[in-house]
Amino acid sequence: MNNSSGGVASNILVNHDFSGGLYSWSANTCDASLVLDGQGGNHAVVTNRTKRWQGLEQDITGKVSASLIYTVSARVHASGPVHSSDIVEATLRLESRSRSTNYL
Repeated sequence: MNNSSGGVASNILVNHDFSGGLYSWSANTCDASLVLDGQGGNHAVVTNRTKRWQGLEQDITGKVSASLIYTVSARVHASGPVHSSDIVEATLRLESRSRSTNYL
């Protein structure tokens, strides 16, 4: 991962490759399971989503700074009825004591 200070940061996600199962991941208003890919790796399967922001999540509070810009990358596979208008997004959930939860 790169950040706007010009340096290369380490991966801020714990267990980003699911080698530890779903450890450190939470299913946000959906169902999630782990599948072995047959080549020694794992991947997560997320089902029963009804909103775009639902999916696997991980708390990264304390691992990022508001003053930096981060680059996000992921490998995603969609199955089932997929339409050309379907998009894949990474969503940032911002929570604050003084404001309602926002999804960006």
